[in-house]
Amino acid sequence: MSSHHFVKEGQEPALVILEPCSFSLAAPLLEWSPLVIVRDTALESVQSWGIKIDVVFAQEEIDSFDLVKHYAPEAFYEALFALLRERRQFAIHVLASGKQLAPLLSYAGEFSITLTEAGSHYVASTGSFSKWYPAGTTLRTHPVGIHTDGDVDVTTDPLYVRSPGIVKFSHERPFWIEEQSRSGD
Repeated sequence: MSSHHFVKEGQEPALVILEPCSFSLAAPLLEWSPLVIVRDTALESVQSWGIKIDVVFAQEEIDSFDLVKHYAPEAFYEALFALLRERRQFAIHVLASGKQLAPLLSYAGEFSITLTEAGSHYVASTGSFSKWYPAGTTLRTHPVGIHTDGDVDVTTDPLYVRSPGIVKFSHERPFWIEEQSRSGD
């Protein structure tokens, strides 16, 4: 007997691709056909994958797409999050480098944001965050100095999870938790 799952539009996190990356990084996120938003800086790379692109953010006119949103470089994030609000997409998964962390974090109170780059996965949080981690997991907090509770060696940077269990993080301002990929992942 097989099970069938129906996914409503907007139920899965939108996939926002800001920089060129490998298809292998995006493939697991494409399984449920999310809304795919691509910034012009990543467009050539993403087009080579042969996937459906729903929205392109571009500084100049592009004729080959149905929905192109134009933006001024200094207003990109405002335009992106305005579109996400309009589409009622309050969970997003971003493919980009860690240099995008700071501008994204200001939206963490309204949106559920994760960011993936080769080698690391980041989760934005406001107030507190807890998750079960296996022993040996390597973590970083951005900014450094987030309060940590659990069997974690806090004297090292990155943080090292000593035994499996729940690790809790808290801070008065929004912050990122970085999970570094283990070799073989």
